[in-house]
Amino acid sequence: MRVRLFMAFALFVPLCGFANTSEELLGDGHVRVRVRTEPAEQVVIGEQTRLFVEIMTDTWFSKAPVYPELVIDGAIALLPEPFGSNFTERIDGVTFAAQRRSYLIFPERAGILEIPGLEIRLGVAEEGKAGTTFTVRTRPQRLNVIVPSEALGIDGLITTPRLEVYERWSRGTRDLKVGDAIERTVRMNADRALGMLLPEVTFTAPPGIAVYADRPRISDSINRGRYRGERVETVTYVLQRPGDFILPAIELPWWDPVQGSLEVAVLAERTLEVREIDEVVARGEPGFSWRDVVAGLWENTRKHGLSLALAAFAAMLMVRLWRWLWPEFLVSRRARREKRLASENHLFRVLEKSVRHHDVDAIVYDFWRWRDRWFADAPSLGRGGFRQASESSGFAKPWAELERQRYRESSPSIDLAELRATLRDLREALRKGTEAQPAPAGSPLRLNPIE
Repeated sequence: MRVRLFMAFALFVPLCGFANTSEELLGDGHVRVRVRTEPAEQVVIGEQTRLFVEIMTDTWFSKAPVYPELVIDGAIALLPEPFGSNFTERIDGVTFAAQRRSYLIFPERAGILEIPGLEIRLGVAEEGKAGTTFTVRTRPQRLNVIVPSEALGIDGLITTPRLEVYERWSRGTRDLKVGDAIERTVRMNADRALGMLLPEVTFTAPPGIAVYADRPRISDSINRGRYRGERVETVTYVLQRPGDFILPAIELPWWDPVQGSLEVAVLAERTLEVREIDEVVARGEPGFSWRDVVAGLWENTRKHGLSLALAAFAAMLMVRLWRWLWPEFLVSRRARREKRLASENHLFRVLEKSVRHHDVDAIVYDFWRWRDRWFADAPSLGRGGFRQASESSGFAKPWAELERQRYRESSPSIDLAELRATLRDLREALRKGTEAQPAPAGSPLRLNPIE
């Protein structure tokens, strides 16, 4: 019954701009909420506006306030800081612990902007103990969004205390030839603005020049709650016929809310001198004289002397390290290579290659090398085990035929395909025999057993 009476009281009695589910806290004034906007009442369209929310208690917070997302019709609202700022304040001789959070608002249209109330969950201590969690509601706010009389009729007005606009060309605009392509990049940076609110740059060119615009790159950065938006637009001009073509100037108007004045950023017009290919060749391509090359090297050295010195030091250090580590690397690499060449797997691959090439002498030589390696790795197999594996795999028959015909004057008629197939069966039989007969401890290696 007590909770129902308090809910009815909270709906009809505004106290400090909030409602609460704890009657004692409201009645004794333990919790206070303040909401304000900066600027207070009137802002320019697109101007960064802050909504400050301050929650105070004369005890302490048992649960940190949870701030909801702010949705405003006709504006973009953000909560930039991940945490609030804490402070204390004395009111009527009482010390309050407080937390302040701020929303950023960017109005997108002129008129009265309605900022809805916020429902914030928190908890405060009661009578020295952690109290229950409850909700406070802020009062709605109103902002008058205007367009300055000097800026009436301007589409895409930028509102920022500082705007930087500069461009970069991929090459010069003189001594061009038909078929060339020039890339132009325009970069805009604005303080206290979002990149998405910066206007699109309109690139125009006279007939004879084709314009191909890339998708703009938009990004934002934040430093201590202050946004800085960036928009980068890139366009490519393709020269289709000779002549002198004038690219008109680009004007970007923006409003400075600090000075209260309308400013215009201007990118000056450019003239592109386009010639036929034969004419340019006859006059000689610019930029390839030795004087220009030396001048360019000197200019880069003057500008980037420290970077070049650091690069030279790093290169010298790398050379020293390489000379120190290279011998050890070679020894390690040589040892790994010798181990790989002496392995049973490699010797068997060499033997298979000799069989594929039908080289009888190489087959015999590689077979004995591989056989010796097998007995070195598995001394427990013994001669009897090798003979048994040879007979069970069917390898003994084609090998005996190869031995009989090896020293004949005529070419051997042995079926090398059968020899290769039984050779694989022999290897598999040896593996199974080795697994069934583990090597005894201390058994000597048989490097070249005789049948």
